[in-house]
Amino acid sequence: MSVSCFHVGLSWIPILLAMTLSSTLLISYILAVYKGSVEPDFPLISATGAVPPESCIFSQGLNVSAFLSLLCCYIWYGIASQQTRYMGTKQPRYLLNWCRATGIIASLGLSIVGNFQQKSVEVVHDIGAVMAFVGCIIYIFIMVHLCRRYLGYHSYYWVPRLCLGIACLISAVAFLPDDYD
Repeated sequence: MSVSCFHVGLSWIPILLAMTLSSTLLISYILAVYKGSVEPDFPLISATGAVPPESCIFSQGLNVSAFLSLLCCYIWYGIASQQTRYMGTKQPRYLLNWCRATGIIASLGLSIVGNFQQKSVEVVHDIGAVMAFVGCIIYIFIMVHLCRRYLGYHSYYWVPRLCLGIACLISAVAFLPDDYD
């Protein structure tokens, strides 16, 4: 796989991912509140996309976001593999593969959340949510470790990624007690 100029000009994809995911959640929330499907005071994200037409927008937006996140994982894997290719036996192939695998799992979980509404198939929806959330947290922490240890980012470029990972972990821990009420 030759990716020498692979990353040139692809920095818009993570921005598009953030914009697509944010606009999907915002549009489905606005529609759900407008139609009276949910109360305006901080409903669950999945509750805003539970009934048509907001469920259609929610599903399509999450599918596009899942594809874009999968694309981001693949691009990052290609760049990291290319930057560590001369390390020989010290190349962190297992970490790169774990990072790619958790990114794929998180993307698949995001797609499952979008396609299986919480009111219709709650168990599958919850499995997809766990796959997306836990996969994303593990992906972020592996990426932080790879950037800090192997990719030459010994300055403070990895600190924001670590903060993002810690924030995701805290929000996951805060979400767990609410789920078991």
